[in-house]
Amino acid sequence: DYRYTITAVGPGGTSTASNPATVTTQPLPPAVVDYLNAESQWTLNDTGVKISKWKNRTFDDSAWRTGAGLFGYGDGDEDTLVAWGSDPAKKHMTTYFRGSFDTSSIEGVEQLRLRYRVDDGARFFLNGRAIHIFNLPERIGHNTAALRYVAGDEEREWKEVLVPADRLRTGDNVLAVEVHQYHPSSSDLTLQVELTPVAD
Repeated sequence: DYRYTITAVGPGGTSTASNPATVTTQPLPPAVVDYLNAESQWTLNDTGVKISKWKNRTFDDSAWRTGAGLFGYGDGDEDTLVAWGSDPAKKHMTTYFRGSFDTSSIEGVEQLRLRYRVDDGARFFLNGRAIHIFNLPERIGHNTAALRYVAGDEEREWKEVLVPADRLRTGDNVLAVEVHQYHPSSSDLTLQVELTPVAD
């Protein structure tokens, strides 16, 4: 709290001091910082090969490619092109992505806001645990197809969900994403992700 005294000066130079006034100031709310934004750097494996334990936080992805969102191919708006193989009729069904971020404190974070653009289907993991599935069946393997094509305006549409933050940890974290195609001959692929803390 602060105490202020205001002095008024009249036309003749006379002045009168007011009674002290107490003013209570409130701290500014903490700034909301994206854990991952739409242009964040990720690692990716676009070889079409099945990877074991890739979603775990401690997995060594140092040999993977790196790039920034938007990821994909076929639409012409990609920042990082994803490889699909050598046969346009037999493109890779699944591509793996890992986005790393650090948190100095997780106090008060109850949920996470996950925003994404995906073509066709995706499963999201935070530090090894699945937190969200889009356009995929319950049982998912390396060659599992998405449930349907994503096309037209939906390709550019941002989807948003709130997910629990119980897997979030102080220090290093990893959001891992596997993107699946509907068909091996699919003409395009898209992934762009944002992850933001939601305080209580």
